[in-house]
Amino acid sequence: PFTQDGSDANMSIAVSVLLFAATAMGLNIVVGLAGLLDLGYIAFLGAGAFTGAVLSESAFSTIGWNPPFPVVMLVAGCISALLGLVIGSPTLRVSGDYLAIVTLAFGEIFRITMNNLDGVDGPNITRGSNGIPAIPNLNFFGFDFGATHDILGVTIGRFANYYFLMLVVAAIIITIFTRLNNSRIGRGWVAIREDELAAEAMGVNTFALKLLAFAGGAFLAGVAGAVKAHHDVSVTPDQYVFLESAFLLAAVAFGLIASGVVHFAMGALRAGRSATRPQLAPNARVHLSMLIGALLGVITIDDVVDVIEEEADQDLKALGGVTSDAYVNMGV
Repeated sequence: PFTQDGSDANMSIAVSVLLFAATAMGLNIVVGLAGLLDLGYIAFLGAGAFTGAVLSESAFSTIGWNPPFPVVMLVAGCISALLGLVIGSPTLRVSGDYLAIVTLAFGEIFRITMNNLDGVDGPNITRGSNGIPAIPNLNFFGFDFGATHDILGVTIGRFANYYFLMLVVAAIIITIFTRLNNSRIGRGWVAIREDELAAEAMGVNTFALKLLAFAGGAFLAGVAGAVKAHHDVSVTPDQYVFLESAFLLAAVAFGLIASGVVHFAMGALRAGRSATRPQLAPNARVHLSMLIGALLGVITIDDVVDVIEEEADQDLKALGGVTSDAYVNMGV
């Protein structure tokens, strides 16, 4: 705000970066700490955004309840966490690629469901593909986020107001993530990520902790989504597609996956900045799709190689030969 000469375009990008960074920190609980690959995480951000839109004072809101925004944030987070529990309870019995496929399907189911809540195919909650437009700006304890304010002689516009709000939200999420990372629960998540069978043998309740990771990460995404609804002014189902989940996974990858809060936050900011540059959007999305396809191909090839190695080792054991691990131990 103090270096961009009041540019609304630049400040809008900065807010989007912080929104992506805050959401990616929630995903890092699932992917980085617990080691669970979630390809439908954008659905939790969408659930928070739709909750914030429905509970706003928009003329297109389909529910007549307009609580204060702190309550809206809690409600949005709780609804997203509930979705995390609903999707996690039946699907966390599987792992690896199968879990990724299930969560990918959940993300698509969420988008299709939001399209169907239009009063024709289902109850009129989200107005279908039209979404909920004309979401008013926040008014937080008398502070109008849509108005300009003068702070220390500097004019702070609408997007700068949301920028400072997201700085506070991101700081709170970083604090929560740090405390969880250093807690007994965080150590349990890391144990599950490193070796789930060993963790279970040592008395760690792996299913409950994985479910908590899903719910906790979803809650943080829901809180960020509630702010995103007011920042974007409108919410539609087409905003929450698989490519957005890929952006969030890229943020986690750039952040070195739970290698440290500072490194992770910086990586998430870099990924969010790249994802939200309007001038790069047309070509960047095509290149990103190609990159995602290539990475999925590499992952698939790596899995196939692992399976072949395991089957070869089993055959060698059956024949009394030396396995590949034994060669490694002998320094071969």
